Amino acid sequence: TSQDMSNCPFYPSCSQFMLEAVQANGIFGFFQGLERLKRCTSTEHKRNQYPTLSNGKHYDPVPVKEKK
Repeated sequence: TSQDMSNCPFYPSCSQFMLEAVQANGIFGFFQGLERLKRCTSTEHKRNQYPTLSNGKHYDPVPVKEKK
C-alpha cells in the first residue's frame, strides 16, 4: 500500500508488483503476485538473490509471460 512503500525492501513494492503483474499477464499475474507475497519475508530480504538499487531496495520486476 502507499502507507508502507517506503518500508518495503523490494522495488516495485508488493502491491505495485501485483498490479503490474495482473495488467501484463492477466489471471496468471495474480498468481505471480501471490508468489511475490510469499517471498516477502525477513529471510528473503537478507538473501543476495536480487540486484540492489542505489536506494537500497531489491529490484524484482514483473516477469512477462511469453506469448506463443
